[in-house]
Amino acid sequence: MAGRNQYVVKLDDHGVTLLETILSLILFLAFVSLVPSIYHLIFSTDGSSLHQQEVSLFFEQADKEIQGSKTAEIRSNRLYLTQPSGKLITYEKNGNRVIRKVDGRGFEIILQQIEAIDFSLLHTVVSITVDANGQSYTHKSILVQSFMNQ
Repeated sequence: MAGRNQYVVKLDDHGVTLLETILSLILFLAFVSLVPSIYHLIFSTDGSSLHQQEVSLFFEQADKEIQGSKTAEIRSNRLYLTQPSGKLITYEKNGNRVIRKVDGRGFEIILQQIEAIDFSLLHTVVSITVDANGQSYTHKSILVQSFMNQ
């Protein structure tokens, strides 16, 4: 009989209960839900540098569109770009935003929280000046298509 009992495992009463498991899960989820907030506090950037990056991105996007345009025209402080495909792209200020329209339709917000935008055209050079957060940003772009046709 002693041989039969050597393979029997004695059960302990010191296991993990369901209540302990639920409590540890709640604590874990509470910690995990706080991680994004803490990460945002530690690694957040100030608003001015973020807005400067947005303006730079706007200039890059506008630059590509200007360089690919056949003609550019400015009327009522709106920039009209005629594409080789015949589409007319418009940049204009609407409230504190710069919006983009294609053939007079749509309402794509390109840049927000600006005070003013000014477009100027000198021969084949389009100049865009944006005033935002007390700073003035200027960018110049050349109409490549128009320059090549001359």
